[in-house]
Amino acid sequence: FIPSISFISSLVNSKSNIKTSLKTIEPYALRALILEDLKYHPQSAISEMAERLPDVERSELQKMVYSMVGNEITATGGKTYRKYEIK
Repeated sequence: FIPSISFISSLVNSKSNIKTSLKTIEPYALRALILEDLKYHPQSAISEMAERLPDVERSELQKMVYSMVGNEITATGGKTYRKYEIK
């Protein structure tokens, strides 16, 4: 099960009574969003993913993508023009 953006944004943070937004997204949900994005948009750069997920902080997106390389996604291309896709 890969949760959709609307499902994730409606989650309630269990530690407090604030609604979870994409700014305060849990790591597992961000991972699911990245996988869903790459499923529909293979060979995407981080900048392209950031455009499609404007409410997610780019630094958080970048950290998560880097941690997923080798395990769940693959990277192709040089350092500047690197593209990512699901293994």
